[in-house]
Amino acid sequence: MLTFYLIGVLLTYLIFLHTQKHHSLSVSKILFFMGIIFPPVSIALYIFIFLANKKRSKATKNQKVLFSPLPKKQYKAVLLLFLSVIVFLGNCFYSVQPHLYNDVKIIPLSIINSSRGFVYNDNGNSDAAIEEIKQSGESEVDIHFIDVGQGDSIFITDGNKKVLVDAGTQNAGNEVVDYIQNLGVGKIHLVVATHPHADHIGGLGHVFNNFQVKKVWDSGQSHTSATYQSYLQSIEENNIDFLIVDAGHKKELGNYSLKVLGPNQDEDLEGLNNNSIVAKLKHGEITALLTGDVEKEGENALLQSERCLNSDILKVGHHGSRTSTTKEFLKKVNPSVAVIQVGEKNRYGHPHEETLEKLMLKDIDIYRNDIHGNILITSDGAKYSTQLGS
Repeated sequence: MLTFYLIGVLLTYLIFLHTQKHHSLSVSKILFFMGIIFPPVSIALYIFIFLANKKRSKATKNQKVLFSPLPKKQYKAVLLLFLSVIVFLGNCFYSVQPHLYNDVKIIPLSIINSSRGFVYNDNGNSDAAIEEIKQSGESEVDIHFIDVGQGDSIFITDGNKKVLVDAGTQNAGNEVVDYIQNLGVGKIHLVVATHPHADHIGGLGHVFNNFQVKKVWDSGQSHTSATYQSYLQSIEENNIDFLIVDAGHKKELGNYSLKVLGPNQDEDLEGLNNNSIVAKLKHGEITALLTGDVEKEGENALLQSERCLNSDILKVGHHGSRTSTTKEFLKKVNPSVAVIQVGEKNRYGHPHEETLEKLMLKDIDIYRNDIHGNILITSDGAKYSTQLGS
């Protein structure tokens, strides 16, 4: 904005020199001082007066007029001025205007960069810390946030141990299968079913029928839906180990680990969402918090548990709904990156503006499946990079 303003002032000064030399001094002063306050108005007025008086060619050379046309050889200069006005005004009106949110000025997420590419983050580690992790033999861990529309599906691998967290709806099941098979995977060591809603477990039947799955972690929440009954039947038919996990349960998976932070099976939280499995992935110094559809009540339970929530990467709860991601929870997690698994133009209006504003207020990088497609975050244990549209 400052650059455009300075260009506008410079053009206004050139107009001042021209009008002072050829026209009345009062007009020159008016245009100049108007240009200092708001250059586009001064430039636009110059062009308007010029065009309005273009045909007044009968004026004598010695007679001062409000404005007279420029010589033909300067028409190109006038055109350039006109284009500059368009660019300047376009920038002004296109800019995202700040507004107040909890007495703090923020910029709403009205435009999101959907470009594909890599984003690098070193997690604040020193060069010595990075080198130490490299020497420890840590291999890379890939976290794939698969685009399944309005649903969740996260595939994690270090090249050896593979974990799948949810698989979207039943219609998305084949997409999840194809995505994982294209990575050359035939065996999945652990499947985490965060809770029994169809947009999380609906596609797991396809997964169980197409991969050798060793174990399933379940939240322990039952449901009367046909989707949930089909999920249980598929587990039984494929002879897969089934475990209802509790807070504190942890599994080492090669170079990374997955620890359950919630739910606590002794607590009676309301609704399936609040009883979602919340798991923390740790790889070297890099951490990611996977929250299922946990809402405010579940987040408060996690805060009261005093478990370590701080994470570099946050999978935003409940597709970015206003029912999740409280300010207190976000402050405790303190992520650098937030991933929202959400379908394009979904009927719920996810993600809600309130959630996006909270994330932007903390200057958190936001990635969304509905905008960026598949999202891949790769960790080497000390730093991580993000590939969009993978």
